[in-house]
Amino acid sequence: MYNKYIFGIIILLTFLVSGCYKSIQEVSKIELNRNWKFRQAGNSEYLPAEVPGSVHLDMLNAGLIEDPFYRSNEDSIQWVANEDWEYLNEFELDKQFLKNKNTFLIFEGLDTYAKVYLNDSLLLQTDNMFRQWKVEVSSFLKQNNQLKIHFYSPLKKNEEAAKKSAFPLPEQRAFTRKAPYQFGWDWGPRIVTSGIWKPVYLMSEQETQIHTTYFSTDSIVNGTAFISAEIEIHSEINKEIEIKILNDDQPLFLEKRELNIGESILKINFQIPQAKLWWSNGLGEAHLYHFNTIISVKDKIIDKKNNQIGIRTLKLIEKDDEVGKSFYFELNGFPVFMKGANYIPQDNFLTRVDSLKYKSIIESARLANMNMLRIWGGGVYESDLFYKLCDENGILIWQDFMFAGSMYPGDDHFIENCKLEAIDQIIRLRNHPSLALWCGNNEVDEAWHNWGWQQQFNWTEDQQSEIWEAYKLHFHQILPEQINNLDPNHQYWASSPKIGWGHKESMEEGDSHYWGVWWGKEPFSIYNEKVGRFMSEYGFQGFPANATFDSVLLPEDKYLYSSALKTHEKHNKGFEIINEYMKDEYKIPENFEDYAYVSQLLQAKGVGIALEAHRRAKPYCMGTLYWQLNDCWPVISWSGIDYYGNWKALHYQAQKVFKDLMISFEQQDDSVFVWIVSDRMENLDNELDLQLIDFDGNVLWSDQVKINIPSNSSQKYYRFSKKILPASFNPKRMLMYAHLNIPEGDIIDRFYYFSTTKELHLPKPEIKFQCSRISEGYEIIVETNKLAKNLYLEFKGITGRFTKNYFDLVPGKSKTLRFLTQEKIENPSELIKIKTLVDCY
Repeated sequence: MYNKYIFGIIILLTFLVSGCYKSIQEVSKIELNRNWKFRQAGNSEYLPAEVPGSVHLDMLNAGLIEDPFYRSNEDSIQWVANEDWEYLNEFELDKQFLKNKNTFLIFEGLDTYAKVYLNDSLLLQTDNMFRQWKVEVSSFLKQNNQLKIHFYSPLKKNEEAAKKSAFPLPEQRAFTRKAPYQFGWDWGPRIVTSGIWKPVYLMSEQETQIHTTYFSTDSIVNGTAFISAEIEIHSEINKEIEIKILNDDQPLFLEKRELNIGESILKINFQIPQAKLWWSNGLGEAHLYHFNTIISVKDKIIDKKNNQIGIRTLKLIEKDDEVGKSFYFELNGFPVFMKGANYIPQDNFLTRVDSLKYKSIIESARLANMNMLRIWGGGVYESDLFYKLCDENGILIWQDFMFAGSMYPGDDHFIENCKLEAIDQIIRLRNHPSLALWCGNNEVDEAWHNWGWQQQFNWTEDQQSEIWEAYKLHFHQILPEQINNLDPNHQYWASSPKIGWGHKESMEEGDSHYWGVWWGKEPFSIYNEKVGRFMSEYGFQGFPANATFDSVLLPEDKYLYSSALKTHEKHNKGFEIINEYMKDEYKIPENFEDYAYVSQLLQAKGVGIALEAHRRAKPYCMGTLYWQLNDCWPVISWSGIDYYGNWKALHYQAQKVFKDLMISFEQQDDSVFVWIVSDRMENLDNELDLQLIDFDGNVLWSDQVKINIPSNSSQKYYRFSKKILPASFNPKRMLMYAHLNIPEGDIIDRFYYFSTTKELHLPKPEIKFQCSRISEGYEIIVETNKLAKNLYLEFKGITGRFTKNYFDLVPGKSKTLRFLTQEKIENPSELIKIKTLVDCY
């Protein structure tokens, strides 16, 4: 009885201490994201503002500008970036908070050039969108406070910096540490923003406080993970503390340490027996540990910090071989073929990207069997939520620093500014198990050596030397030094790509950006030949969903080269290039919606050829990241997912080709080879079935072979030619169908056509379907009496997504799919619209 009483007291005291700790934390931090106002500098009237936000969104909400994404409105809002803007917040503090010492005003992100005033005192001048800004304000605070921020025109600041430079740089935006894509790209509008784009708050630091934590998996031996940690603690007095690390409630480490005044870095080592490893999507569970680091004095909790940690080892392997040098990632000792795409910001107005949009884009990547995304260097370092979702979904991240497509200044202030930016981002991101690689920049090295800037800008030899020395200082000294100091657990790659696509060496080592297709106007078939060690960029454009353009265009805008449509095609030869390739592959539709649909088929076909070629080339090639995953506004672009989250034909194609088992046909002269690529960690015994089918569904020839598929392999398993096919063989009216008999239920199959798509004699199919309500939305079973080429389903006017779309269907092989939606629809069968390729002719 006595023991039970004591135990109850202990539990109660623990609860009270925990509750006390929480209340201290709540008092020490005050959010300042509400009650903001803004105005154009020089005006007297303030208007309501949202923080986090941007001046464009505040003006849009106030009715001062039209939607920049609608029709050609982009042109009408360019003046905004040429003006200065002021933001004002008036707030009260209670006497208890004012007693706190060491109170800091913290801006997680200011975009970009700003002066910050607190109670008319100038506190801070900022010039970097990517940095956290922190200033001690205890002596400036009072009960009634006024916080004012004056944002200066980024364009004018750019011009000032450019005029001070002894020579021009390829892009004036290079003088500003701001998201490069805002200045316009060949898929995005020019919308140069200003504003408080991340949270702002007051924080009172304690006498002793954890500043940063860093965990790394040193090794995994016989199932035991050996973990090292560095805990940075600030203390204003010498003291002894107890430091404890828990995984949830399970103790991992407990020890007493001495702290000195100032910053102390405590180095800690501990082990986790029978550790559950973090695996990328498709290889296993992305298991996460929840480390809780607690410091206490005499059993009183002083501070704590939580981290979501994955136990895993990851290495980029470069080894000399008979051709060049390998380039692949080894996860927990297993060589992983990387499948994915390049990611750009999801909106030109970053604060509109909410948690649902982040969850949707990462879920879409996972469902498409991707295991890596490259955060492109012309955008932004993404939000904490983005990386958290990647951790949870097994999506590895190739992380560019935000430098792209230009040379950069080398003056002391700019270098130091970039260094502090890198320190902020490395510390923020280094604990994420999804982080795979730091990369210095996008296409700067390639541009210097291949884009002819030296002649274009008429630089002298001394100027060229100065510019290149600045490059080396940024990307071969400053950045790798910070990573080596702050995050030695991750490797660094100076520039993507290593070598430009016009050089044969780009196919022999490093990563490759292959733009012979599109920019070089080479045929899609060249993708079968131009295969490098790691393909980190390539692609082709396609239109977005019709519903996406319905939201920003009028019916009279829907024709090629209309003024409004040209606004939403940022490549100056985009229409021309799409049309040229379409003429080679398809009959060109006259109807706008049909043209948009066929453009998506064209995009999926071209990129699909590349995806298959890269996977077949394993282990020579060990990664394929196409350009690009997503859009930042409604646009004709290289994306597989449009601005509103609609999957284009390309994303459905990637989902199929990125499965852990893939069948691929390869034509060589008069023969066709059947390949099977496996990313699985175990061998598989199976049967490969082949059928020659005419477009009416008749099976004219078949064969079946027993095969063994080794783990992590790519091999040829079958060869056929016209000689073994029946005399009635007609390449324009028949196809070869291959599939594996997978007991798990997933269908691994592939269609092969003997003629180009436009030469096929496609029949007019009669398509039937059944639609029934299920918990996630609707289940649809589709069947046809003749070949239905590129069958496309649409639920007109309903928000949702089909699990399969743009697929080929033959008689006798029905397809079951789902439409995922929260909406309940009366008579759903009447709203389903079906289109096949032949309907466009």
